[in-house]
Amino acid sequence: LQTGNATESIARKAHAARLNLRFGSKDGVSISLDETTTRSDLAALWALVAQDGQALPQVAAFEKGLEPLIPHELRRSSPFLTHPVFNSHQSETSMLRYIRRLSDKDLALDRSMIPLGSCTMKLNATSEMIPITWPEFANIHPFAPADQRAGYAALDEQLRAWLCAATGYAGISLQPNAGSQGEYAGLLVIRAWQAAHGQGHRHICLIPSSAHGTNPASAQMAGLTVVVTACDEQGNVDMADLQAKCEQHSEHLAAGMITYPSTHGVFETSVKALCALVHQHGGRVYVDGANMNALVGLAAPGEFGGDVSHLNLHKTFCIPHGGGGPGVGPVCVVADLVPYLPGHINNETRAVPSDGATKSTAGPPQGGLAPRGGSAAHAVASVGASLSAGPPQGGLAPSGGSAAHAVASVGAMIQLRMFHGRGGTVGRGGGPSYQAILAQPPGTVRGQIRLTEQGEVIGSKYANPEIGRRNLETLVAATLEATLLQPTKPASAPFLKAAAELSLSSMAAYRQLVYDTPGFTEYFFDSTPIREIAELNIGSRPASRKPSQRIEDLRAIPWGFSWGQCRLTLPGWYGFGSAVEEFLQHQGSALHRERLALLQQMVRQWPFFKTLLSNMDMVMAKSDLALAARYAELVSNTRLRKKIFTMIEAEWHRTVLALGQITGERQRLAGNTSLQRSIRNRFAYIDPLHHLQVELVRRYRAGQADERVQRGIHISINGIAAGLRNTG
Repeated sequence: LQTGNATESIARKAHAARLNLRFGSKDGVSISLDETTTRSDLAALWALVAQDGQALPQVAAFEKGLEPLIPHELRRSSPFLTHPVFNSHQSETSMLRYIRRLSDKDLALDRSMIPLGSCTMKLNATSEMIPITWPEFANIHPFAPADQRAGYAALDEQLRAWLCAATGYAGISLQPNAGSQGEYAGLLVIRAWQAAHGQGHRHICLIPSSAHGTNPASAQMAGLTVVVTACDEQGNVDMADLQAKCEQHSEHLAAGMITYPSTHGVFETSVKALCALVHQHGGRVYVDGANMNALVGLAAPGEFGGDVSHLNLHKTFCIPHGGGGPGVGPVCVVADLVPYLPGHINNETRAVPSDGATKSTAGPPQGGLAPRGGSAAHAVASVGASLSAGPPQGGLAPSGGSAAHAVASVGAMIQLRMFHGRGGTVGRGGGPSYQAILAQPPGTVRGQIRLTEQGEVIGSKYANPEIGRRNLETLVAATLEATLLQPTKPASAPFLKAAAELSLSSMAAYRQLVYDTPGFTEYFFDSTPIREIAELNIGSRPASRKPSQRIEDLRAIPWGFSWGQCRLTLPGWYGFGSAVEEFLQHQGSALHRERLALLQQMVRQWPFFKTLLSNMDMVMAKSDLALAARYAELVSNTRLRKKIFTMIEAEWHRTVLALGQITGERQRLAGNTSLQRSIRNRFAYIDPLHHLQVELVRRYRAGQADERVQRGIHISINGIAAGLRNTG
C-alpha cells in the first residue's frame, strides 16, 4: 500500500494502537489478509490510513452487490460436499472421535499392534499439541519487533545451548524445518566452507551402501557426486574399501556421510578411525543424526570426529510433529563451520548465547524466511529419555539395565524432563503407570512428566468418564509422590554395578539363543504367526526391513508381537534367569547369600528394579508353556523343535526360580491379586482362540487358501492381542 508522506504518521498511529505493520519502504506499508482476518481488523486498518475526521467505510455496505472474483466459467453451480460428514464436525475433538469410530470398524494398527512412531507416521497426543495453540506461544508473528519477542529469544537460546551440549558441536542453526532440510543445509555448509578456502573443486561424497536413502539424495541436491562405499556382511562400513576410495578421490573428496549408530542399530567401533581417514584426505564428516536418540548422554558426534550433523527433534527430543508440522531439523557444526550456518539476513540469528560459551544461529521451523519464528515448537521441546527395547538386540532385562545407566549419564549432563512412552508391550513402556512414574530416576520428575498412551489402551482407560478420571488421578498422584516423597539420591554404585552385570549376562543368554543357536530362525518363523502377521495391512512399513528371513532384519513390533501370540512373550523375560544364576554363583556359598541379599535389597529400595521385576512377573503370568508347545508343533523339524523348545522351557523355569528367590513370591502376581484375577478371567476366552489359531495356521500353510481361513487367522490375532494387551 503506497502511503507516501503519511507513512510516519501511520506508523505512530499503529504503535499507539498496539498494531504491527510491515514498513518495507519509506513511502509504503505491506499488509496481508487471509481467512483469519476479521471485520474489526479491517476497521482498525482503515482507521490507521484515514485522515483526521474522515468517515470510515462499513463492511456491511460491501456485503451486497460485490461481484465475485471467480470467473463465471469456473463457478460451481451444483451442490457439493453434501454428505453429513462434511458439516457434522465443528471441532478437532469431534473429528478425532469420528476417526476413532472409523478405526474401530476394522482391525487397526492401534488396536492390535503398536504405532511405529517413525518420522513419517508419528501422531502426538492431543495433550501434547495443546500448548502450541496457547496464544502466548502461537500468535506471535515471525517478523514481530525484537522487543516483543524477548521470551521467544530466551527459549531459543536455551534450546540451542542444550542441543550443543548434547551433541558436542560448537554451533547450531534451527532454520531447517525438517530433517531432510537439515541434511541438505549441513552439506551446503561444508560446500560453503570449502569454497571460501579455495577448495571449491572438491565434489566427491562417500556414502556407505547401508546409509539412509535421503543421504545420496541430499548430496546430489547439494551438487556433490556420490560414490558408494562397501559394507561387510553384517552391514558395517568396509574400512578397506573406504580407504581405497579415499585414496582414489583424495584430491576431490568433499565429504563422507555416515549414520551413527548405523541403520542396522550397531555402534561401529571404527567410527573414530573412519572420521580420521576422511579428514586425512581433506574431506569433512557428516554424521546423520536420525539415530541421535541412541547417543544422547553416551556419545557426542562433535567429539568423535563429526563436523556436521542434523537432528530430528520430533524423534529425539519429543516435540509435537506430524500432519504438516511443526518440525525442527536443526543442523549442528564444529567451530570453524559456524560462520557458514544458515541464519536470517535482517536480524540477530547469528547470536552468541549470553554465557558466550556456544556460538549458534537460530531459525524457525516455519521456514527459511522468518528470523526466529520457531518458538511455538521450541516451547514444547524437551530433552526426553525413552526407554524401549529393540527387537533382536536384547530382552527386557538388558534394555532396562542399559536404560538405567543411560539416564544416569544424561542426567549428569543436562536437566531432564522425563518422557515415558506408554507402549503396548512391556518392552516398549507397558506396565502399570503408577509404578512406572515412581521408577523414574530421583530428581527427574519435579512435578511434571510427559507421557504418551498408545491407542490400544486409550479406549479401555478413558472411554468411560469415571474410569478415565481415576486413571488421570493415578497419574497425578504418582507424579506428586515421585516429586515429594521419593528418594532424592540416585541409585547406589553397588546397585548400578549389579544391574550392569545382570544386563550383560542377560544379553549374552538372549543372543546365544537368538543368534548363536543353529536353526533358531527356522524355529521362530515356523512356531509363531509372524508370516501371517506380516500379511496384515496394518502398518506403514513391512514387518522386515529387507525381503529376507533374517532375525536382524525384523522390526521391533512384529518381533515382540509374534512371541505374544504364541504365549511365550519371550522378549519380556528370556535371559534373566541365566543372568541371576550366574550372578549368584555357587549355591549355598557365602558369596551366593551376599549377592542374593543385595538383589533383595535392590527390590526393596530401588523403584526402578522393583518395577522391572514387577513387569517381568506380569509378562510371565500371561505366558503358557502348554499353549506354546502347541505352536511349537508347527515346526516340521522334530529334532529342531525339541532342541529349541527345551532351551526356552529351561530358561523359563530358571526365570521363575530367580523371581521367587529375589521377591520371595512363589506365585505369579502374588502382590497384585486384582490383576491376577483379571488375567485369569481372560484366559477362559483367550485360550480357545490359540487352539483355533494353531489349526487355522496349519491349514493355511498347508495350502488351504480359503479366504475364511485367512480371515479367521486375522480375527484370532486381533482377539488374542486385545485379551493379552501389554505383552512382548
